[in-house]
Amino acid sequence: MGRKCAIKSCQSRRSSDRAVSGEITFHRFPKAKTEEWMKATGLLGEELGPETTLCSEQFEKDCFAIIRTGRRCLLKNSIRTKNLGQVQYVL
Repeated sequence: MGRKCAIKSCQSRRSSDRAVSGEITFHRFPKAKTEEWMKATGLLGEELGPETTLCSEQFEKDCFAIIRTGRRCLLKNSIRTKNLGQVQYVL
């Protein structure tokens, strides 16, 4: 999975203390919602790689559900709405 959020203005990294503790999670572009996610981020299809991710800071809290294991999961209809900023290409 990507080492950092694809949003240029976002400093979230998988190695940060907040990510390691589970406070920030990282999410790949869903195949069913790729067009909508591309529009919301400004990324182009050729810029998307299998490791391109957005961090949980890019979504509202109601975009997540807590599953039985206590893990936070992004709901399948969620689209990026927060921290709108420039994107960078990250594999």
